[in-house]
Amino acid sequence: MSLADFEMHLTDPAPAFRCFDCADRKKELKLLTPITNTRSPAASAESLRELETLLGTQFDDVQRFYELHDGLELYADTRSDAVGLAFFPITVWSDLSRRMRGQFTAMGFEESHDPDGLLRGIAFGVVCHSSNYFTFQTTGPHAGTIFYIDHDDWQDQPIAESFADFLALILRDPADFLFKVGCYTRYSDGETDTQWIPKEYIPDAAQNGI
Repeated sequence: MSLADFEMHLTDPAPAFRCFDCADRKKELKLLTPITNTRSPAASAESLRELETLLGTQFDDVQRFYELHDGLELYADTRSDAVGLAFFPITVWSDLSRRMRGQFTAMGFEESHDPDGLLRGIAFGVVCHSSNYFTFQTTGPHAGTIFYIDHDDWQDQPIAESFADFLALILRDPADFLFKVGCYTRYSDGETDTQWIPKEYIPDAAQNGI
């Protein structure tokens, strides 16, 4: 997958998810949820210098990505405040990384649980409403990879071998990706308290006659 493929995904004309009621064991797709993606303006030259300082040169594709937009919000609900994923501006990566480490320390997480130093990674995004982080690993045996730092299910293997692979993983099936990172994203019908889980991504609901 190229960065251009992901950029095209961000501009899908009428994106939506078909969703099922979280209490429905049959998982019938009864709700269509329109969603939006929000792209921040391109990173400044100063921010890009900070990116290189934090990541070195092993994440060149990340720099190209942030030259287009310094952060993203993906799959935001149009009926509620639900958002699927957030990629943060470069200027907050250091603070976000410290916050991540502080949260794990507060939970009693010991260094012995992290022999590869995964918490020393640079946090750049989150699964919204989860306090679980996506990180760039810049040192150690997993340098150059992307990790999902999950406080409920600690994983000692990368979620993707590169940033390009990470974007491809999202693009392959956005609904499945949201499910596999914990199914935290729940959409609203705008009328009831029912929580709706995304199951099928539609790039252009209007073109599909919906």
